Amino acid sequence: MTVPYDGPRVTDELIHRLEAEEIRFTAEWLEGAMARPGNPRGLRIQRFGEVVAPLAASVPELDFMNRVAGLGPGNLDVLPRVLALYREAGILPWFEVAPASGEADPVGAALVAAGAVPQSYATLLYADASIAALQSAGGRPDGPTVEVRVIGADEIASFAALLLRGWGVPEDELDDAVADHAHWAEVPEWRLYVATVEGEPAAAAVLQVHAGIGYLASASTLPAHRSKGCQSALIRRRILDASAEGVELISGTALLGSTSQQNMERAGLRPACTMTTWRLARLGG
Repeated sequence: MTVPYDGPRVTDELIHRLEAEEIRFTAEWLEGAMARPGNPRGLRIQRFGEVVAPLAASVPELDFMNRVAGLGPGNLDVLPRVLALYREAGILPWFEVAPASGEADPVGAALVAAGAVPQSYATLLYADASIAALQSAGGRPDGPTVEVRVIGADEIASFAALLLRGWGVPEDELDDAVADHAHWAEVPEWRLYVATVEGEPAAAAVLQVHAGIGYLASASTLPAHRSKGCQSALIRRRILDASAEGVELISGTALLGSTSQQNMERAGLRPACTMTTWRLARLGG
């Protein structure tokens, strides 16, 4: 069932609101990992107003633990301090940047001047929650082989292992990575889901409900179970659950042109903007 779109139009304010929920999710994740006994990742999180700058001394090549978010035209004055933070740590950071209206791109120009280069692109998507829920309710059922359920707190280790294996995390790194996720079941705004295929765990995903937005957060599927409708089922279930909690908007991010983006668009979400991830190519002086 296709429902004509009649939700809010894309503005700088809407993009900022959607981006803030993505940043909130990642910051909550990293703060929990930082709170592990002994802080084995060597994580620090520095905030410059709305700009969040995490850095992990022990894993400088792990992008999401060393990725700056929230940098925009209105706060570019903090960029020298952000660059100094990473320079002192000897880390080449990433920057995830949302576009702003207008022909000029002051953030991109500032990052180029600092020695950063574009690395990848992602689509930030959104939908009016009531419209997305209507489309999801009218979509095809999960069928006899795919089922989706919310996990209990006692299942967090198996949930995290499933999510990480879907992302391709090597087995020899799995235990440490699972420990980074041990707090996920304790975050009040998060709901954790598992999709099974004929009773076998196949895919996992997260929903964050905060500030009137249901954010379709981290998700993955085991290679053996891809193309079986797991992520579509997880998207539909999360949209319906978020709508039932009274959110105004549904949002999510996906690599530009990816299957994940296509799945979200089939569920009724539409692109708000393209996010660019930059990385510093040199530490500079």
